[in-house]
Amino acid sequence: MKNTLFFSGFLFLIGCGNSSSDGVGFAALKDNPDLSPEFMQFYMKFHTDSLYQMEHILFPLEGLPANADSATLVAGRYQWERDSWQMHRPIQSSDENQFRQEYQSVDDKTVIEYIIDPNAGFMMERRFSQFRNEWYLIYYAGMNKVE
Repeated sequence: MKNTLFFSGFLFLIGCGNSSSDGVGFAALKDNPDLSPEFMQFYMKFHTDSLYQMEHILFPLEGLPANADSATLVAGRYQWERDSWQMHRPIQSSDENQFRQEYQSVDDKTVIEYIIDPNAGFMMERRFSQFRNEWYLIYYAGMNKVE
């Protein structure tokens, strides 16, 4: 029950987060010198423009659902579909949670983002890649328990 409440609250934070480009959800992005200005511009537009977001996701999108069970993990293949996609908005920390965002630049065309709730031990992962001079979300693993 506690996990269900946590995930419901997290989905609410993603779906209803502050859409201002000055929101808390963009602070870690702006403070990261390894990210290109083009990626930062894409990332902010991705989270504030729903049509742009849908155009910049490669469906069916590889990843994992939130709270994935062992059968899903063993199968090794899960895909998010366009018709069931929930819009992603900037992540907002609050008194109840202290999300931390980390970015890893794999190269100049690939960025991995980790959104972590260290208090609850959950993490979400998104991978973005650039091709044809555009950035796209290419992988999304919903919030799952991590050790």
